[in-house]
Amino acid sequence: MIFIDTSVFYARLDKGDRNHDAADAFFKSAMEDDLDLVTTREVVFETHAMLQKASRVLPTADMKPESQKFLESIDRGLATVLPVTEDDHRAARAVVDRYRDKTFSLCDAMSFVVMERFRITTAASFDVHFRQYGKFIVLP
Repeated sequence: MIFIDTSVFYARLDKGDRNHDAADAFFKSAMEDDLDLVTTREVVFETHAMLQKASRVLPTADMKPESQKFLESIDRGLATVLPVTEDDHRAARAVVDRYRDKTFSLCDAMSFVVMERFRITTAASFDVHFRQYGKFIVLP
């Protein structure tokens, strides 16, 4: 399993993002290799919000915004959305408290906790926080 972070989802859909080509290549390779991609609902929410905020064009009746296309791709199975528990939430809060010298968001910390619970060792992320946490292999 490979955990997909907001930064990779976002870069794939924003052609102006400096990591767009790398994200696009990652997803193409993952699909060709039939890799099991996973994420959390929190990452889905964060990605959707970022895409909404970044949109500079109001959609028309015949045009879907990237944020909508993203949600539809999740619904079609681009990545499995792993469940998050109350214990995960408490553990994520503890990560944020323990690593005060870092700027981990609660979403980052939740990702770390869920990855550990599901024994996922690899993350796809352009976010420096996954490397700072130091417990995962980080792609691309």
